[in-house]
Amino acid sequence: MVVGFAILVGRDWVLVSGFDACFVAVIDIALGRVIKVIPVQDRPYDVAVNDDETRAYVCCHDSDEVVVVDLDRCTPLYSLSTGPQPVDITLNSDELLVPHTEGFDRFDLKRIEEAFLQDQGFLTKSFSCSAEACLAEEDHLPVPLKLNLAALHYIAGVDPKVRWKAWGTRGQHLEGVPWAVERERKEPYFITRGLNRRGGKEALDEYREECKTLMHAFLTGQREVTEQYTHTKRFFFVCGIMRSGGTYLFKELNRKLEIDYTQRNFLMSHDSIPQFHLMAHHNNPIFQMPLLYEMCQFLVWAKRECGDYVVQKRIAASLAIPYLHAIFGEAADYFITLRHPGMAATSFAEMEHITEDAQAQSPAGWKSIVMPQMKGQIECWDGLTYREQFLYFWQVYYKQIIRPGVAKARIHPVVYGDEMAQAVNRFCPYGCADYQPSAFKPREKTIDDFWQSDAVTHAVEDMIQCWSDGGYAINALMTPV
Repeated sequence: MVVGFAILVGRDWVLVSGFDACFVAVIDIALGRVIKVIPVQDRPYDVAVNDDETRAYVCCHDSDEVVVVDLDRCTPLYSLSTGPQPVDITLNSDELLVPHTEGFDRFDLKRIEEAFLQDQGFLTKSFSCSAEACLAEEDHLPVPLKLNLAALHYIAGVDPKVRWKAWGTRGQHLEGVPWAVERERKEPYFITRGLNRRGGKEALDEYREECKTLMHAFLTGQREVTEQYTHTKRFFFVCGIMRSGGTYLFKELNRKLEIDYTQRNFLMSHDSIPQFHLMAHHNNPIFQMPLLYEMCQFLVWAKRECGDYVVQKRIAASLAIPYLHAIFGEAADYFITLRHPGMAATSFAEMEHITEDAQAQSPAGWKSIVMPQMKGQIECWDGLTYREQFLYFWQVYYKQIIRPGVAKARIHPVVYGDEMAQAVNRFCPYGCADYQPSAFKPREKTIDDFWQSDAVTHAVEDMIQCWSDGGYAINALMTPV
């Protein structure tokens, strides 16, 4: 699966990091094929390249390090230790910023290169700092801004129908299907070809300029500008934990609003923009500017390409409803799908090939969300089984949504089961008056004893009470469906 890539204009190359591999592939655009495979560490997640295209920085998720690659020789030079499970990296002049599950690391690349040339032998140590240390160290925060992959898809003119067909509304790649695997392998080539077509550079520059202008308008309080993007349409965010019915609700909302979602950019519409860690940590100053820039990319696309209604399926949106409400106000609604944790966890484990009683198999972002909210309750996150991690994440995820004063009138809880079929008509008065919902057919699952334990029952009862205190009735959550 391709996760990160970088375009090298000067070399006419594309670097591709494959999450399921231990290497970075070098694609020659002119030749249209892989010319070199560079070995790195486990699960390369993202890749960035410096301005003169002499160094590549490959973030390796499972080995907690960034591998530095010499692009002249296409060989790894050294590694930089990071915090646990690093994800998307950003490169700004001589600084490298690496988010991970416990915060972020910041590397002084000029200093590191000098040490490498002098062979001082301390290169595998992390030149990093906590967010607090960074804030105390200087008033000007490093906020490198870059385009989301969704924006590149849009500007490059990647065919939405092909992407939707290859990935489906669940957002899961069609494993083992030859044409889908081949399409995924060639995706960086299609993007590069689209950006290099006649007028491609101009389109990219215009898009960037519009995004920056909108961002400036937000920062300077120019509501007459920002509301052209946020209040001339109605936005619907389908949120909720994985495997809780979000796909069904996304498709039904589009049906009622008479939208052919397969004509719309897949990544703009489905769990990609803004990035998960930016939304999950929207209150962290170090992420606020990149988050706003990615939100502007989404809004510019929506203003240009969408009609009166915009539907986005975004799991991370639930973690940033106060932020989104500050931007959209009454112009956005949030459909929150809820499901019994045992059924959701079992379904997700099947889809992701996770062993439920194994340790540390949950997605990277869960730890950084759960641990700050569960201080003193969890001694070692990595020592928990997948089931335990899922239950903690489920509790923190849904409790954050109903914090006091958070867009109460715009939040619509939908419990997995019979009521899903009527949720769209109940909460969405717009669109087709003759709309009739498709039948909702939940797949039968069998849950083990852990999910029927008293601890899980108490967690579900506590969640129902929390939502009841907030004015929402979700009693159906008690029934495992």
